[in-house]
Amino acid sequence: MQSRLATSAVNVDIERNNANANKARADGEATYIRETGAAKSAEVEAVGLAKAKAYKAQVEALAGSDGSSQRDYRTRRRKGQPAVRAGSAWSWR
Repeated sequence: MQSRLATSAVNVDIERNNANANKARADGEATYIRETGAAKSAEVEAVGLAKAKAYKAQVEALAGSDGSSQRDYRTRRRKGQPAVRAGSAWSWR
């Protein structure tokens, strides 16, 4: 009887240790996933902001920041005057 109680106590200790090891492994994996996810999120955000900044710069370079160049182009086109883009301004012919 005494040996079965000792064996049972040892088995309980072994299972408790296995459970603690599994919990530690799961905690480590959760931390890894959380940290790599945060880093990937920051990367996606940085790339998106860089693209937005580049698109805005392209729009400003092509149409002027106030859009007046685009309005001038549309007005001239309505009047039947062809427009040619030369450098940073429209050239009217």
